[in-house]
Amino acid sequence: MKITEINHFNHHHKLKLSYSGTPYQCDGCKELGFGSCYQCNNEKCDFHLHENCGVAKPIATHSFFKNINFKYEKKGKQGKTCKACGKDVQGFMYKSKETYLHPSCLELPSTLNGNFNGRSLRLNLKVKASTKCLICQNKEISKGKLKGWAYISSCGKHCYHVGCVNNLNL
Repeated sequence: MKITEINHFNHHHKLKLSYSGTPYQCDGCKELGFGSCYQCNNEKCDFHLHENCGVAKPIATHSFFKNINFKYEKKGKQGKTCKACGKDVQGFMYKSKETYLHPSCLELPSTLNGNFNGRSLRLNLKVKASTKCLICQNKEISKGKLKGWAYISSCGKHCYHVGCVNNLNL
């Protein structure tokens, strides 16, 4: 069951779960968002939180990191990047030792289903790209410094970095 209204430490009004038809900047993780979010209904406020930022868990896990707990933190670390998408972590995040994840990246779906040239395609989330990303045409993100997670088809011909897919959704 979805939580439709929250009080959040980061804002003085109640926030309601709604659908934003235009891109917004999440006031939690500082990343762009689109679609479902917690939003202030006060006309004078332009406050948005991704669903995952609005109801973040204090401790979380991810299947790519066995026996590792990620601790929720309210402030980003300058110069640190998200292990999944390769973007800077500037706001809310999850951290374990030197691994950082945006809340939305921690909750990425393990599979994406879609169509490619009229054929149905199932993409599975993997720790690294097996071939060049079909969007950015690179195997690595961040100029080779970071592998980044990718969605890859079972045949291996279709590979998309998480960060590139996130940019397309906006």
